[in-house]
Amino acid sequence: AVLSRLMARAPVRESCGRTVVTAAPSGNRHDIGLQAVCDFFEMDGWQAIQLGADVPVGDLVSAVDCFDADLLALSVTLSSQLPMLRDTISAVRNSSLEREVKVLVGGRAFARRPETARELGADAYATSPKEALAIAASLFELPHDPDLY
Repeated sequence: AVLSRLMARAPVRESCGRTVVTAAPSGNRHDIGLQAVCDFFEMDGWQAIQLGADVPVGDLVSAVDCFDADLLALSVTLSSQLPMLRDTISAVRNSSLEREVKVLVGGRAFARRPETARELGADAYATSPKEALAIAASLFELPHDPDLY
């Protein structure tokens, strides 16, 4: 509720024409940080779709396709959730989507070994919502103002 109230007062940029789907894969029930990431993308002009926590792989792949996502942002909290993250990324990569989707990951599970993100098939790893925006801007060659938020 607090995040929604803050979001109502936040500055929002003009649409950048891109869509991000955010989710915590099956087994991860933590999504408060993920909601903040989704809100930052929305403020930055993205169509931002928050699926929430504990999203089954098949539902996630369907949502990426249904919303024609450019970017999939996934969050995992525990290192024990990394195998499910790998399976999720693999399922998205191997699906019959019309176009390639970039995958951005974050969460405490990467705190000790950020390089694990690429080993699991992600395009990038972000440590904060602000960094997620900067990385997404780089991945899609979008303008980015690091001092905006």
